[in-house]
Amino acid sequence: MLEEDDIVIEDIDELVSLLARAYWIEDQFEQMTLWDTYTSIGEKYRDIVFRLAHDSEKHKIKLKKLISNISGIDLKTITNYTKARQNVGLNRSLLSEEILGEIKKHDILALELYTRIYKHTAKELLDEIWEGERHDEFYEILAHLMRDEAKHIKIVEPYVGKLQRIR
Repeated sequence: MLEEDDIVIEDIDELVSLLARAYWIEDQFEQMTLWDTYTSIGEKYRDIVFRLAHDSEKHKIKLKKLISNISGIDLKTITNYTKARQNVGLNRSLLSEEILGEIKKHDILALELYTRIYKHTAKELLDEIWEGERHDEFYEILAHLMRDEAKHIKIVEPYVGKLQRIR
């Protein structure tokens, strides 16, 4: 079994690539899919989807703040990394509960990504590249994102996995 403790993000390009993936999740997947979902999901789920979309927008703002404190990169650099990624859209043939299940899967992936960036980014790398007042801010922002993604998973959990489609 692979030991995660020996994984260290110590290169700026690797960190930029991972942050670009995180930004893409919040900017493209979450926003496009959640708003697409909002227009097609059953009315009883719209409050949930609106909450997730609202939080996703806040996540984008937090990521922009984090990115702005890293020397040598900016939002343009991050978006250039993400341009090759495909746009995602909603499969409108899914039932509301299935849509929430898809959202849950992506929230789990986002949580895992934020957690790995948090756990594996070398403090020495941050010493070199962090332009903010405190290195801890990097970790505080990621911890906030991790808490929110965990909260999103709990919000949608009661509505997913209880539906079986007859094919």
